Amino acid sequence: MNRLAPLFILLSKSILCFNLIISRFRCFILLMLCPITFRSLSITASFHGFPRIGRLYKDIYIGKDVSIGRHIYLLSNGGPIIIKNGVRINDYCFLTSICGIEIGQNTLIAEFVSIRDYDHDFSDLLVPISKQGFNGKSISIGENVWIGRGVCILKGVTIGDNSIIGANSTVTKDIPANTVAFGSPAKVHSARV
Repeated sequence: MNRLAPLFILLSKSILCFNLIISRFRCFILLMLCPITFRSLSITASFHGFPRIGRLYKDIYIGKDVSIGRHIYLLSNGGPIIIKNGVRINDYCFLTSICGIEIGQNTLIAEFVSIRDYDHDFSDLLVPISKQGFNGKSISIGENVWIGRGVCILKGVTIGDNSIIGANSTVTKDIPANTVAFGSPAKVHSARV
């Protein structure tokens, strides 16, 4: 058993190195497409799968050392999506914008998170909802924020720096900096000291 340990260590390091090379290759392919895909894309960003990008994609900015998981959907439908340095976005997340979404540095976003800065207008009972258009407000997520699994962040929300949003929460109102919030709708339950 002891003789095989170095072999297993070498094998695991080789697999990690291979995964890093594949991730960088995906980033290289996306960089080649950058003029038609992203407004700004750092060479140090890593993609664990090719993101699905909506029809209007010219206003997507991705900073340095950003890690984007598998099956991510990015749709900039008139509003910019700004993902700053060091952000980690896990698998199956959905970001869509008509007004603007900004995610601060070193923010962690768990899997199945939905960030949408607009919803359907439904004010006229005589017109089908699908034909009434949208209304929206921009979303701002601070630095060093941790957003738990399955969170839904809705239009007009600001989440302060160093905050934590608990899993499966629905954020409908601003969350102050240095707090822990959870629930549906999300409410502040404690301060981070």
